[in-house]
Amino acid sequence: MKKKQKVKERHVRQLRQLIEAVTEQNGEEGTLPMSLSPLRILITILSVAGVVCAVVVFGLAFLVESDFFSALELVFSTGDSEVLAQVSRVLFGLVLHFAILFAVLAVILYCCHRSVRWEWKK
Repeated sequence: MKKKQKVKERHVRQLRQLIEAVTEQNGEEGTLPMSLSPLRILITILSVAGVVCAVVVFGLAFLVESDFFSALELVFSTGDSEVLAQVSRVLFGLVLHFAILFAVLAVILYCCHRSVRWEWKK
């Protein structure tokens, strides 16, 4: 396994040296293509902000609409099992909400990461 890693590192080093030699010969600058970098940064920032905003706004609205806090107070004061079941459903819905939104965020960030790797390999 280490031998394969060393071979890969050697190949990458040789490839970079070849790229540097070609760019020097052609008089070009040997930098990575970053044509989509500003757009990618903007998409990432807006996506993260949108998901965080959705988590906060929808989560808070979900808690307020379901009277979660009053139901939680009622559970602790009376110990009613029916109200406890309602609180459990609200908590499950909230956990499901967070899981879906963070999965969306993970997909967006993964796509941005893949586009960076694609430009590097291009």
